[in-house]
Amino acid sequence: MKTWGNSHLHLHSKGFFPEIEVQDFPIRGKAVYLRVKCRRWEDPETGQYL
Repeated sequence: MKTWGNSHLHLHSKGFFPEIEVQDFPIRGKAVYLRVKCRRWEDPETGQYL
């Protein structure tokens, strides 16, 4: 169970959304790449992903 704000949603973890790569400004002359993943949550009552 995951609590979201004041409501009590029963969410299930369903893996991750596709990875996003962001190039940040260079530090000491070297490029910086950030790879971001967001967890995918499913509301079993509606079948909707959050």
